[in-house]
Amino acid sequence: MLKKALLFVLVFAFVASCSKGGGNVGYAAKVGDLKITVDDVQSELASLPADEKGRYKGADGMGRLLEDIVKREALYLEAVKRGLDRNDAARRLGDAAATEAKKSGASEKEISRRYKTVFADYLLDMVKNSPPRPSGPEILACYNSHKDEFPVSYEVRLARIAVKGTENSPEVGRVFYRVRSGEDFAKVASSVSIDKTTSANGGDMGYINPLTDAKLDPDELMMVLIMQKGAVSGPVVVRDEVHIVKMLDAKGDPAEFEKTATRLLRRVVADKLMEGLKKEYKVEIYKDSVSKLTQVPKAGPAAPISGSQPGKTR
Repeated sequence: MLKKALLFVLVFAFVASCSKGGGNVGYAAKVGDLKITVDDVQSELASLPADEKGRYKGADGMGRLLEDIVKREALYLEAVKRGLDRNDAARRLGDAAATEAKKSGASEKEISRRYKTVFADYLLDMVKNSPPRPSGPEILACYNSHKDEFPVSYEVRLARIAVKGTENSPEVGRVFYRVRSGEDFAKVASSVSIDKTTSANGGDMGYINPLTDAKLDPDELMMVLIMQKGAVSGPVVVRDEVHIVKMLDAKGDPAEFEKTATRLLRRVVADKLMEGLKKEYKVEIYKDSVSKLTQVPKAGPAAPISGSQPGKTR
């Protein structure tokens, strides 16, 4: 009797370990009640445009794709939880994406992917545009960890005014008022900037890659990422100084850089949100199944992700 009881315990333990990822559970990940299979991941790769497929090349590419699918599903659940499925603006964007996908003959899975991506991105933009916004050091850390995902062939020519004090210092207010009122930025920089390396040239820093050049302080980065040619930033606190930056010129495709900057900022926000969402939605990724992912997608039409409802995008 004791042997039978012991055997039962051992069998139960084995089954339990398999259900936690120790064995082949038949799917690569779970987000709440949603199961994502190996075929789901490879089918999604097949449905991606060529430029997006390029982001998942390399030995760990399929693992990164799985992580992005998991992230999208968790963010979509969070968007619904926050009521964005009842937000008119978000719903219009989601419905437009789904309609466009249907017109192009996309599969049910692809329609669902585009619909959910709209809500995930809407949530990320809502969070990144609300305080506290992503910091320069956070953005640089994310970029340096994922450089291959954010190619940048874009340079900006910046001018800087550095003033001693804090954001609320009277001197900073006076300088900011002068440049915002239309006074020549270079003349103001030459007369008041304490940055001796640039003040003699009217604050001109020359052309730099905003994500890789050490001339740009990390605390200025967030402002520069969202600036356009001719724009003047608000006061940016950099240690015991306040900097005001003007974008004099840009080389490269500003629209493409804006897309890259937006994706980078969303990545920073998503990574921070996922720290809590992994627990909230009981996210599990099964390493045994991840090892079976390949760059060669399974032939045939893409099937809906397990647990989703064909024909429905909500």
